[in-house]
Amino acid sequence: MNIGNWKKHGFEFLSIFIAVISAFALNNWNDNRRDNTSEQDAISTRQNPNYRFRMVFKAHRKVREDYYELGSAARAIECC
Repeated sequence: MNIGNWKKHGFEFLSIFIAVISAFALNNWNDNRRDNTSEQDAISTRQNPNYRFRMVFKAHRKVREDYYELGSAARAIECC
């Protein structure tokens, strides 16, 4: 192998190495950006004054649905 061949292979290796490292860095940057955006959305949602009202309302509605479901099941058992 002559010197020109080594230079060619060295340049190919360096190019591929830089491309792979750049891809990992870009992926890491995108993951961090997405996590930060999700975190900011969660914080802004929790600071919204209607957030707690909606959560309590959802919980109350679920309890009410379960209560009526149990009541209809109890009535079905009583009639038979």
